Amino acid sequence: MGLPDSERVGKALNFLCDSDEPYARAAAQLEAAELRVKQVREVAFLEATGTQAGRAARANQTPEALEANSELEKKVYQKELLKARRATALVLIDVWRTLEASQRRS
Repeated sequence: MGLPDSERVGKALNFLCDSDEPYARAAAQLEAAELRVKQVREVAFLEATGTQAGRAARANQTPEALEANSELEKKVYQKELLKARRATALVLIDVWRTLEASQRRS
C-alpha cells in the first residue's frame, strides 16, 4: 500500500464526504432490520403453542425469523464495512498529515 500521497488523501477526503449519506442509510437500514427481527419473532411467539421456552424456540426457527436474521446479518455487514472503510480513510489522512508536518520541521 505504501505511504499516502496528496492524491490518495484527496481520494480519502472525497470518500469521506461522499459516504456520509450511504453510512447514514446503512445505519437506518440496520435499525429497521433489528426491528423487523423483533417483530417477526414476537408474531411467531404469539402464534406458537406450548411452554414459553418452547414458543420462543419455535419463534426463532420460523422461515420468516430465519430470513429476518439473514437480512439483519447483511445489514450489519454493510454498515460495518462502510464504517471500516471510513476509519481507514481517516487513518490515511492522519498519517499524511503527520508526514507533512514532519517534512515542514525538517
